[in-house]
Amino acid sequence: MTVFEAYGKLWEFFKDADSFVLEEDFRKIALITESPTRDRAAVQSALDDWVESKLLTRQEQGEWNKELKNNETKIVYVLKKPMDSNEQSVNVSAQMASYMSREINDFCDLIADKTDWSDPSDITSKDLLNVMHILNFYKEKYKDEFGAIDSGKKK
Repeated sequence: MTVFEAYGKLWEFFKDADSFVLEEDFRKIALITESPTRDRAAVQSALDDWVESKLLTRQEQGEWNKELKNNETKIVYVLKKPMDSNEQSVNVSAQMASYMSREINDFCDLIADKTDWSDPSDITSKDLLNVMHILNFYKEKYKDEFGAIDSGKKK
């Protein structure tokens, strides 16, 4: 597992949880692993990065926590705010804005619905969401046309 893969797994984990303890929760994000020590290191690196970027806070629990045995410590990573409230900004070049708008608008023309028409001078999160909807539309169409993959085999 790479650190980037760990980001994705932790992001999914934190959709339903507000804290993470590596020793307790690792199996929830990596049920099957060929190299648990290395995968734990990737997850730990991702957690450390998120602490540094202020997405998480790191709390070390020790003697004051009566649940722990003597000299035992536990590190708990806690979200500073819910994942759904973490807005991000993305810089988009003029060329990318033009390409995105053109593809969204071409799709709007294809379905004869200009409700979600895109302005290349003002790309918004709605435009990014529409690109994802278009991608999902074609993904589902591909599955329907070529058959869903079941256990690695085509229908």
